Amino acid sequence: MLPYLDENDVVIDGGNEFFENTERRAKALMEKKRIHLVGMGISGGASGARRGPSLMPGCTPHAWQALRPVLESMSAKVEGRPMVTHVGLGGAGHFVKMVHNGIEYAEMQFLAEAYALLRAQGMGNEEMGSVFRGWNEDGSDLQSYLMEISSKILTFPDDRPQGGDEGYLIDKVLDAAGSKGTGKWTVQCAADLGIAAPCISAALEARFVSSDVDLRRRMQDLFSSVCPAPPTAGQEMDGEGEARPKLAVQTVADALLFARICAYAQGLHVIHSANQERGWGVDLTSVASVWQGGCIIRAKLLEVIVSCLKESPSEANLLLIPEFAKRASALQHSAREVVVHCVLGKIAAPALCAAVTYYDGIGRARGPANLIQAQRDYFGAHTYARLDAEGKFHTEWS
Repeated sequence: MLPYLDENDVVIDGGNEFFENTERRAKALMEKKRIHLVGMGISGGASGARRGPSLMPGCTPHAWQALRPVLESMSAKVEGRPMVTHVGLGGAGHFVKMVHNGIEYAEMQFLAEAYALLRAQGMGNEEMGSVFRGWNEDGSDLQSYLMEISSKILTFPDDRPQGGDEGYLIDKVLDAAGSKGTGKWTVQCAADLGIAAPCISAALEARFVSSDVDLRRRMQDLFSSVCPAPPTAGQEMDGEGEARPKLAVQTVADALLFARICAYAQGLHVIHSANQERGWGVDLTSVASVWQGGCIIRAKLLEVIVSCLKESPSEANLLLIPEFAKRASALQHSAREVVVHCVLGKIAAPALCAAVTYYDGIGRARGPANLIQAQRDYFGAHTYARLDAEGKFHTEWS
């Protein structure tokens, strides 16, 4: 395109591009011909394309001012507010969209794990659909686009029944989840920044496990031949040999909300850290605001997130904000109950488990990593810091 472009022309890349490529191209175009490249994250799917998406442009101020009227006109609206903001410079827009998708991975996995748990407790599709619809009612803290579509999916009739075998379409869908790279990039970038994002990582790895259908089938055949069948989920035996009761629906709901808080905390922490490193000028409050409509992770919880970020815009992690610290503290017991229930019932719940372990690890001023650092010093002379003295130390442990 370069030969056909003039100085101060604006080029928009609206794909899910890796942000480093956008950074490189923006710099090269500016140096060669003063062309303004906009790396614009777009979320909303097919519905957003027709009715207005959430837009996350990363670009120069010149490009933003040139495009702003068009982008505000075409974006989704929430109470008259356009779901678009100038995210920041360079690759900031694509980075923010990448993390949006990472949070989306976690959200979808949480719902899949809740579905697996309710199904294991004996609920049918209609009952599960009713539960999900209840969680999505106006005023519910769990209200979200993903909850809404999940409630519809659970009770959607099979549109191509084979041999008169009618039923629900979800029961005929192969349990192999695909991915297009943004979740993997989020986990990789979090690792590069040294930021923990275990809910997103667990969701990504769960997709990898799901995609190897043949391996799982072979494993099931092998395990069933060498291991006794697990107790029915929700009916595990306690120490007295008595059947334990099923989990209450509200307990599962509270666990989902706890996990969602942890996923948003992780994703926003990744953006905060990248912004500090890159100097993009990202405002987390604005980012959370444009996620309130048009995009896939739009949810009622974002109203609280936006409100809290306005009060504490410099905090790196949502869980440092008193409102979210209180919410997580109140919900954590339900999350633990659900995780224990799943572990005892052999129901894979990696993302919900990751939320609990993240909360426990990040909320502990002193953990067990002193042993790891001592091990590193023992075999590799990597040194260690002491609690009672300044500097780096090495010990001949043997």
